[in-house]
Amino acid sequence: PGRFTPTEEILAMARLVARRGGLYASHIRNEEAMLLEAVDEAVQIGRRSGARIQISHLKAAGLPNWGKQTAALDLMEGARVAGVDVLADAYPYTAYSTGISIFLPAWAADGGREALLERLADSSTRERMRKELGERVRLDPGAFDLIVISSVRSERNRGIIGKDVAAIAGEWGVEPVDALILLLEGEESVGFIGHGMSQENVDRVLSHPLVMIGSDGSSMAPRGEAVRSRPHPRSYGTFARVLGHYSRDRALFDLPTAVKKMTSMPADQAGIADRGRLARGMKADLVIFDADRITDTATFDDPHRYAEGIRHVVVNGVG
Repeated sequence: PGRFTPTEEILAMARLVARRGGLYASHIRNEEAMLLEAVDEAVQIGRRSGARIQISHLKAAGLPNWGKQTAALDLMEGARVAGVDVLADAYPYTAYSTGISIFLPAWAADGGREALLERLADSSTRERMRKELGERVRLDPGAFDLIVISSVRSERNRGIIGKDVAAIAGEWGVEPVDALILLLEGEESVGFIGHGMSQENVDRVLSHPLVMIGSDGSSMAPRGEAVRSRPHPRSYGTFARVLGHYSRDRALFDLPTAVKKMTSMPADQAGIADRGRLARGMKADLVIFDADRITDTATFDDPHRYAEGIRHVVVNGVG
């Protein structure tokens, strides 16, 4: 429902937050064609309210939008110079993950699932939805091949997990856009992984001094209900991947910078004064790892795998 909230309403709430020194963390309205407008909206809310701003998992998704990534970072830099306290977070992968309802135009999603099903039952409205949904996905060449189903609710569709929409459409004998429509119609919730970002942009964002590390993942273990899905590997591998692949192996930034991006920087942004550093009087939150061995082992095909090279984890003094 957040997509229907006008900027002025968010601004009014952000002003209340600013009075207490709080934080406006924004999952911005658009990470594709309207990326720059969405970043600018968050920045302007910070400028007008005085609240600190966090742009969550900054990215330029979809090949036609890759050229916007540098400009998005420039907007943040310009805002900082002008006195707006804005930072961002990102995860170290070229794919994102969300639900397929994200492809729906706003009018189709208005009113929730029951309203959506009513619209799908009407042939003219269904065709309009099909046209707009298809046009959005096709903006990115080969995009249906890049939408990989990660979770479904029903048993009947369990077999499509791990398959892309183009392949599913081939199995079902329909056009890819119709496969998406059928999934929206038949499933209460469908998760997918979208392979939509460039490696160059991921490198650019992760290494930027205004960007910290955030997984945008979930706490999970390779057992029980979790293993029935094929989630994004970020839930298991984000921080080890930054320390191992990006810092040690590729030298995108040094180890102290990597550690800062996932400890003191987010703690400061969240206003947690007694965590994020090793110092007298701080809470004893410690991760002891082997810098030469730490490695993420979770992959898109096999995501339920723990990282290697982490020896001890201590939370508030308890191991």
